[in-house]
Amino acid sequence: MNERATYDLVVIGGGINGAGIAWEAALRGMRVALLEKADFGSGASSGCFKIVHGGVRYLQHLDLPRLLESVREQKNLRRIAGHLVQPLPFLVPCYGWGKRGVPFLAAGMTFYDLLAARRNAGLDSESYLPGYRILTAEQVRQSVPGLSSSRLTGGVVYHDALMHHCERLTYAVARSAQEAGADIFNYCEVVDADIHEETGQKAIRSLTFHNKRTGLNEVITGRYVVNATGQWAAGVMPSLGARDEFSRRKFFSSVGIQAIVEGMTSKYAVALESRYVDGASLLQRGGRSYFTVPWQGATLVGTSDRVVDVDPDNYCVERHEVDDFVAEVQALLPGSNISKENVSFVFGGLRLVDEAIWQGLCRGDGFSDGNAAVARDHLVVDHAAQDKSSVTNLLSVFAVKYTTFRVLAEQVVDLLVVREKRAGRKYGKSRSATTPLYGSVQGLTKTTAGIFPPAAINRLWRDYGSVAENIVALAVKEPRLQATLCGTDYTAAEIIYLTRCEDVYSAADIIFRRTLAGLPRQPDTGFVEEIVALVASELGKDAAWRESERESIAERYTCFPMKLR
Repeated sequence: MNERATYDLVVIGGGINGAGIAWEAALRGMRVALLEKADFGSGASSGCFKIVHGGVRYLQHLDLPRLLESVREQKNLRRIAGHLVQPLPFLVPCYGWGKRGVPFLAAGMTFYDLLAARRNAGLDSESYLPGYRILTAEQVRQSVPGLSSSRLTGGVVYHDALMHHCERLTYAVARSAQEAGADIFNYCEVVDADIHEETGQKAIRSLTFHNKRTGLNEVITGRYVVNATGQWAAGVMPSLGARDEFSRRKFFSSVGIQAIVEGMTSKYAVALESRYVDGASLLQRGGRSYFTVPWQGATLVGTSDRVVDVDPDNYCVERHEVDDFVAEVQALLPGSNISKENVSFVFGGLRLVDEAIWQGLCRGDGFSDGNAAVARDHLVVDHAAQDKSSVTNLLSVFAVKYTTFRVLAEQVVDLLVVREKRAGRKYGKSRSATTPLYGSVQGLTKTTAGIFPPAAINRLWRDYGSVAENIVALAVKEPRLQATLCGTDYTAAEIIYLTRCEDVYSAADIIFRRTLAGLPRQPDTGFVEEIVALVASELGKDAAWRESERESIAERYTCFPMKLR
């Protein structure tokens, strides 16, 4: 068994929140390790709806602090990850002349634009979010073919932001933590915790994790441990020595499912009013919205949301769940191409729900119809502060949305910095709001002309930002890698570079997370085979491994029940 050096902080869970905490702590000078049992961002972080919310939805709750927080964090992401977070217009159809009408919504958006007046300050023109504008009923009909026009009186267009590739953004945060000094480990699952008691206080002295790459168990020590395991957090807390009342509560899961439908329904993301009501809303316009979002030449449809009592390792989506959800959205947009026959991919994630803490999270008794409302804030639990019988050096985090991961990370590290100051250790202030993420360095010269076809050049810069220069440099060094794969604009150079330099363990890491090669629809078998072969050659894998990879990738498109991870 190998034993690694002692860290100031060990973060368990390599989703967006765990990666963000590791990055924040490393930027401030802490010695950090990040452990993820599968691939970075392969859990709920890969199942988000790809929208970076600017807080518009908090208008109906009159929750101005959270609205302003969302505006600020959306701006921060546009600043530090501009190639991955870009403006997206949203269209809200309006009906009649009451709360669902244009005047009411326009008044709200006028107020929002005033509150968010500085959301573009200091950003370049590509990241600029315009103010709202009004469309006539006829303009709405032309913009959204198939929309039911009964009592339609117009529409309002406002701008939020779209994560072009949320898995890539999660990896960029983890990689930025590494570049700031953290050690990051994927495919390393924590299997044991050594709890040490001294002078009546308990603490986690070390963690044992299984390294899937080597097949060995390794021991890691840290003065603090953060449990950022998302839907697995409830099961992890007791195994890490949490003995407080919070860790003993019954937890459920909120399941969010999104579908990718072939073809685009509109150039806008379109809000469609569902039959579910947000009971926490003070200014209710109607039902909670579903959205259709243009993405990669297809349409994202989401998000279903219901509460279940499941084991996160074994939960599977059933075909009827997808069919029922798509049918409901189809009924809201009759005449469109949205149908269960046109669904090309399904994804989603689980979010841990504790009804005792988040009152009103569920409708009615919480489980009568399985419909979940949206939790409104993240939670940081200091287990020792809850109960002195718990370990003194463990925090658990429970997040509710992707957009504010950096705020959660800052809050966690602030808490640790206060503790460290009492012990005589000092760390710097937060810099994450202005520090460019991996791939987001500005002022680069795009010296790719002649190396790849124009379509490949454009996609490289869109997907990888400044990392594209490293891919081009590899292609120049090894001309054989300039070849494109199976009639696509993907290149051998990028597959080889990602495998060598971005913690890749499987071909699925490439197809579903480091790139968008596997989306929005199932790729050609020849294309998959080329990627599998390139990855196998770099990792030294045999024919049996290649066959297993091909089968596991194909299952993501054809297998129901379907695991979300």
